[in-house]
Amino acid sequence: MNEPAPPVDQIESAILGYYEECQIPFTNQRTAILDAWETQPAVVRADHFRWGRRLVATVVALLFAALSVSVWEARSGPLYGADDLPERLLKVNHFHLAGWLIVEAPIDSGKEDTRLRVEFLVQRPGRFRHTFHGISEDGKEQTIISGTRLCDGLTETTIQQGMDGYFQVPVHALDAVLKTEQIAQQLVFAMVLGPPDLSFQSQGNAFVKGIPCDLYVGSLGDDARIEMWINPRTGWPERVVHSRKGRKNEWVTAMEIDEVTINGTLPENAFAFVPPDGAVDLMAKQRPPSSPGKLPTPDQPAAALTIQATSSAHSRGQSLGIWHGFRLSADSVMVIWKRTAPTPDGNGALDWLQGIKLEYQAGGSIRELNHEWVAPPDSGEWLWSILKATDGEPLGLGHIAIHFRGERFRFRQDVLPLEFSEETLEQLVLEAGRQIWKGTPPAPSLKSLREQAAQLRTTDR
Repeated sequence: MNEPAPPVDQIESAILGYYEECQIPFTNQRTAILDAWETQPAVVRADHFRWGRRLVATVVALLFAALSVSVWEARSGPLYGADDLPERLLKVNHFHLAGWLIVEAPIDSGKEDTRLRVEFLVQRPGRFRHTFHGISEDGKEQTIISGTRLCDGLTETTIQQGMDGYFQVPVHALDAVLKTEQIAQQLVFAMVLGPPDLSFQSQGNAFVKGIPCDLYVGSLGDDARIEMWINPRTGWPERVVHSRKGRKNEWVTAMEIDEVTINGTLPENAFAFVPPDGAVDLMAKQRPPSSPGKLPTPDQPAAALTIQATSSAHSRGQSLGIWHGFRLSADSVMVIWKRTAPTPDGNGALDWLQGIKLEYQAGGSIRELNHEWVAPPDSGEWLWSILKATDGEPLGLGHIAIHFRGERFRFRQDVLPLEFSEETLEQLVLEAGRQIWKGTPPAPSLKSLREQAAQLRTTDR
């Protein structure tokens, strides 16, 4: 049942005044208001206004009726909302996000849809815990595999429900940082904000659980959408719903996140792994002979950053693998990747971009990219590429699409350029260079990469 809006004379004047200020059209001024408000005592009103001190955030699609929502006074003009959420999410120290994934039952099974719990817990710089689900079906029967993956900064552990064992491997400190940011910047961004640079349109105001929020809707074509209710008190979403068109062409909930805490109190031992009774460490025999069965400790961490493909595609003896992409500046990115050697030309020369097409995709826009090698490619080695849009404009929030086309095969790999602090990015470049770079010229520095990116022309490559 919809919850009636409270009379205006019951709303604290301080909250009304604050809410009006949040609607100014300049992001830096809105941010200043939020920062100033956080230093003031919270104004709390029972039932309808539970403002509190916590920074709450998202909800994505389940128990729709349990969250009472009623449209209230529509307002015109810009509202504090989704415009700078990605930048602010990058600065969060830790967050917890949980909810439900609704899996549609096979059409001929006669069974009810399945609700699966989803949860993400991230603590920067290098600790995380999250659930995962794998779903397959043949039209009548459906198989769901669920599990948990976690990293405590020294080891990464994966355990799957129904298995008698688990996988536990050592991680270098920078590995932990990379894995954590893949979760935070890729999976969580998609759950909260949808595809990179999805455009949200203001739809007025609405109450969620008694809290007045700004409602935004982003459309993913005609068959999917994301609705986001942002609390102007905190600047974070109170609810996010991913919906799709059902079999009867009605909107049905696909996912809902109903618990989100930003920079709140972390559960005790949030990233500690306690093996289930009888579970076996399946990786113990795979560790180096010098320390069989032993895992790293704070005094003896993992020795080296792991350089291996985080995504790959293979067909007919051809392959394309990606380690990571990094944002160098507002208009340039770097990707470290591998491919099988191209076919030599008549003179025996190799064109390592043979069959490769590079694009930058953000929302509905597709932009061509210019390319430059950090150093001449060498067969069997990792390739370092600097990329910049041909139009010379800032790239914005989006991803790189690498298309690889050969004889009777075609791949595509998407790369999200991760963002890091100056210090962390410099360490990543340095360690990657130590692992990969051989011979001359010397391994690149972050400074040299940026200098090279600044000189990259913005015309056809």
